[in-house]
Order: sequence, then C-alpha cells, then structure tokens
Amino acid sequence: NAYGIVDYFWTITGEPNTVVSLTLSNFKMPSSVWCSNELTIYDGNEKNSRLIGRYCGSDMPRLIRTTGNVLHMTLKNHYVVSDCFTGNYSVHACRPLTFGPSCMRTCQCLTAGTDFCDNINGFCSCKPGWTGRDCSKDVNECRSARNYNCPINSVC
Repeated sequence: NAYGIVDYFWTITGEPNTVVSLTLSNFKMPSSVWCSNELTIYDGNEKNSRLIGRYCGSDMPRLIRTTGNVLHMTLKNHYVVSDCFTGNYSVHACRPLTFGPSCMRTCQCLTAGTDFCDNINGFCSCKPGWTGRDCSKDVNECRSARNYNCPINSVC
C-alpha cells in the first residue's frame, strides 16, 4: 500500500543484444484529469531515455517491448493505491528488422530508408527524407514549400 505521494522506480536490464518484453495486467490506476497517478515507461536506463508511454486509468497496451536491452519504469502514486498492476517481463533476442511475439516475423521495411522497425507490430519508422509503408519512397525535399534552398546531398 502507498499513502501520500510516493514514487517507485524499476529498471530491467538484459544481456547485450536482447530486448525486454513487458506485459501488464490488472492495471488499476485511479483516473484523474491530470493523471496524477501514472506509470511511465522508457526505452533505456533512465527517465531521459526515449519515452515509450505514460499510462493512467485503465489505458494500457497489452505488450510493451524495448529496442535495446534496458527498460525503465516510474510509478507516480498520489493516493492510497494497493496493487496498481501486475507485471511480467522476459528478456530475449530480437534481431533487427524482425517483429512479433517471438521476433520471428520479418519487417517489410526497405533497409536504406528505415530508421527502425517496430518490433511489436512491424511498422516501419522512416529516416528523414524517406516515406511510405516500407520507407522506400525518396522524399523530394526541393518541392517542399518550407525548403527554399536545396538540402545537402540533394539534387534540385
């Protein structure tokens, strides 16, 4: 049980070249307009790492997975809350450009234009200058209304 304002911190670290998969159940965070009770999850070892998400109320994804071997969580608890959630995690290998429950499916991303492939759903996140479902379409930066000069490494 927690009384008053209490902050909790957890860091899960796996071996190099692994990812952390986290499933949360029985998520019972009191809901409020300002989410004064919230679980924050980071893809890395501290709160300055890439934010995966902030969750309060009953808003919680089924599966959370890091891109590297460390997951950091903080729980901000401003009310009397007992048993906010139940969590299970696993640390396992997940090769680049793979996704799915066991990272056995291959992402359909074009490697040259892809920043990363979401290892849960297989969606491609494109590098700057690339677009499309598979990051295969080269963006013509010279046609953009916001670019009055041709960017470096571009041909206009």
